This record gives sequence, C-alpha cells and structure tokens, in this order.
Amino acid sequence: MRLGLIAVCLILMGFGSAVKVNTIVQRIPVYLEHKEDPCNDETVKAYIQSLHLRFPDIVYRQVILESGHYQSPIFRDLNNLMGMEATAGRPTLGVNIGQRFAKYNSWKESIADYALWQTTMTREARNEEEYYYLLDKIYCPDVLEENSGIPYSTRLKQLKLQ
Repeated sequence: MRLGLIAVCLILMGFGSAVKVNTIVQRIPVYLEHKEDPCNDETVKAYIQSLHLRFPDIVYRQVILESGHYQSPIFRDLNNLMGMEATAGRPTLGVNIGQRFAKYNSWKESIADYALWQTTMTREARNEEEYYYLLDKIYCPDVLEENSGIPYSTRLKQLKLQ
C-alpha cells in the first residue's frame, strides 16, 4: 500500500513537472529574446527621461551634437552617442580599446555611462546656466581651439533641432 502511494505521488509529480516544464519552455524565447530599441530621437529622449538625467533637454542636445545626429563614426563604430572618452579615472561602462573614445555594447550603455559621469561631475549645478558652465569647464574644455573659439555651451544652445 505504501509503495502504491509513493508510486502515485511520483507519477503525479512527474505529470505536474511536465506541465510546468512545458509552460516554462514555451516562455523561454520571450525572456531570452532581447532586441535593442532603434536609436532615434524618440527612443533617445525616452531613455534619457527613464534614467532621470538632470537637464534632459541639454543632454538631448549633446546627443545630437556629439553623434552628428546619429551619423558620426564614433557613434556608428563605437555605439558612443555622447562622445565620451575612454577613461580609467571614474566608474564607467565604456571599454577602452586603445582609442580616444570609449566603446559601448549599445547606445543605451553610452547614455547610462553619461549618467554616471553626470552624477559624479555635475552635482553642484543648480540650474541650466551652471550646468552649461560645467560642460564648458569639465566636459569639453578644449572645444574653443577646435571650433573657432565657440564655447561648447554656445554650440549646444545654437543647435537647430528638428
């Protein structure tokens, strides 16, 4: 009698497990399939908002300027939307591959890395003008020489958005 009860329990557990396994196996492709969102104005703005970045309009302007509106070689080859340089001096998601600019696994990682930079370097900015000041001072201090004396903040402010 006891063996019969154990056998019935094992059979029921086996059927129950089979149902659970089938249910799990049917769902696995949904969980394993990960598609990167396309990189465009809408998805970039939404991702910036989802990370709760400070001064999201300025950050979006930086994306457009730094990535050449998603056409620059740095973006296409390195998934680097923000023009972030390779660094060992702060926490980063970027990979240093022996080039000036960091490489990322996805465009979202490049924005998340910018969020790390923003948290570390611009905490004291209380308003947009202070943030622009810090961008000129810290983020892009050498831009004056490269761009005919036009400060980075001015280039961002003058950027025509579509």
